Amino acid sequence: MMKLLSCIIALFLLQVFGFAQTNPDTSKYVILHKDSTRNPYQNDKAYTAADLSATELLQLDSLLQQCVAKNNTEEKQHYKADRKRYPKVSVNLEDYVIPLAKYKRQYIAVINLKGEKEVWANCFRPEGNEHRYWRKSVVYVLDGGNYYFNVTINLSTKKYLPLRANGVG
Repeated sequence: MMKLLSCIIALFLLQVFGFAQTNPDTSKYVILHKDSTRNPYQNDKAYTAADLSATELLQLDSLLQQCVAKNNTEEKQHYKADRKRYPKVSVNLEDYVIPLAKYKRQYIAVINLKGEKEVWANCFRPEGNEHRYWRKSVVYVLDGGNYYFNVTINLSTKKYLPLRANGVG
């Protein structure tokens, strides 16, 4: 009985603290080629196209979550400041933060000039039947606020550039 209880506790701790790997949710992402239209690597010979393994996809997801969490912390401060600065204007917290679970993701992986693997993550929050083509080509829109953002994540260094959300139209 003690062995069973110990195993259950160990499995629980592995799951809670992220040591147990799970498969990436393929309904949420697609991997596009670096020469897809409208991306930072398009036709740039300095970068070589790269693949992503299941382990790298999990690492990418973890780094993306960290990046969005950092962004959301900063945006909550902006939200509070705007509410104080403009008390008569209706502002909504959801216009500031990014609920990542609601977003589709497009990944383009490359090897940079230093031999490091980096990924451009283009993320968007689908509304209705918009962007049905998202698995075949980059979703590119002007404006749209935080429903659209992208970030470059370096898997080799485990660092990311600042997240870039679209402007409000």
